[in-house]
Amino acid sequence: MKKTIALAAVLGFGWAFGQSSVSDYQFIYLPKELPSKISDYQLDAILVKNLENHQYKVIQEDPINWPMELKENPCKVLNASLQDDSSFFRNKLKLEFSDCNKTIISTLKASSMEKEFKEGFQDALHQIVAKVPASNPSASITLAEKKVVPAQKLTPALQNKVEKVQAEDRKLTKMPSSDAQEQKVTSGAQQYEYKGTKYNKINLSNEEFILVAASASVPYANFKQTGKQGVYRVKLNSGASGISYEEAGALVIELNNEEQPIKLNKVGAQ
Repeated sequence: MKKTIALAAVLGFGWAFGQSSVSDYQFIYLPKELPSKISDYQLDAILVKNLENHQYKVIQEDPINWPMELKENPCKVLNASLQDDSSFFRNKLKLEFSDCNKTIISTLKASSMEKEFKEGFQDALHQIVAKVPASNPSASITLAEKKVVPAQKLTPALQNKVEKVQAEDRKLTKMPSSDAQEQKVTSGAQQYEYKGTKYNKINLSNEEFILVAASASVPYANFKQTGKQGVYRVKLNSGASGISYEEAGALVIELNNEEQPIKLNKVGAQ
């Protein structure tokens, strides 16, 4: 009976509404920065090691630096969130797994009788990871991807504009650095850099622009002006969203549910 119900769910709904399980995934995104209260007890290292022992591939890089395969298919990635769930008398942890639609598909909890924070949190975490099933990637994840709005594609007109900017960049790389900098200032082109990757700023209107990496087929991020001057709503092609603003010559992106902002430095800024 259970197999019949499961098969009907796959055929009828594509498992797109939170019906998948943790084991269906191969990739798990775990932010490097844990909540401050539990950040000093090596819990991230313990969790990463145990997830890898369960055959998962753990990603801790910001979505901006994900491999192109995952940027274009963010629903292949399961999001993990480790949280302090302590009471007055016990150290407790909660590990939540959510899909690309922010639907929680599993919550694991554990508590420890150990009174010291380090020993108590580590004990609780070992109890939690023991409950995590081994990775067994499922075709249902591919089905779920079809329910997600695809990343913004470049229109022919915008593609031409991007190609002109990229061609100009290739031309500048062949110039001496001083000449290239002067030419870039003259042309008005703007570039931002984050962890070694450069992104061209392409203005769509006075209130909207995108960032596109060299040779990219889709924009990395889309920025739309809010009611406040200089503050933008931003959406990455990974599906993550938040706000963005300029600060001291850098473009800062603060994503929802992420403590650590992404800071893209303007190329050539002093």
